[in-house]
Amino acid sequence: MTIYSNPPNNWVTNDIPFKQAQANQELREKFLEIDTAFDAIVFVGARAYLSADQDNIPASTWTRVLLNNESYDEGGNFAANGFVVPADGFYQINILAFWEATDMTNDEATRCAIYVDPLGIAAAAIAQVSSTSRHVINMPAGESVSTILELAATDIVYMYVWSTEADNDLESGEAFTSMSINKVG
Repeated sequence: MTIYSNPPNNWVTNDIPFKQAQANQELREKFLEIDTAFDAIVFVGARAYLSADQDNIPASTWTRVLLNNESYDEGGNFAANGFVVPADGFYQINILAFWEATDMTNDEATRCAIYVDPLGIAAAAIAQVSSTSRHVINMPAGESVSTILELAATDIVYMYVWSTEADNDLESGEAFTSMSINKVG
């Protein structure tokens, strides 16, 4: 069996091994193109959380969560408690607000929300809100929002919370109050 590596351009063959070798070479070249393109893909995302409890959330007021520690920040886009969008695209955003159990009263309502501040001009708008949670006395409470949003470069994404009662505290720690955002398209 003969495999020809470089036959003359005008040479025609019905030799099966040659055609198979040529097809395999074309596949290798396509794979290298795809592999090179994949290397150019850059992951953009961050996950931030409270490293200390955020105490005394005011009643009936949307309050920014002061996320001050990071699990990861690929691209260095998390700053001043928010994520600065580096490029237009679709982003998966997940937030979790966890309230301290000792602060909960019967039938108290809490919510969390994703705020998007277009162009960093402090004109934030609620992009997605959790359903209202009703709580039982001295029971820990958590709520979350997960969504995909189309965002523009320089938008800033924040996490906000709201409660019917004054003086509630958000639980700190990487597994509790947090926000993650990752570019997905």
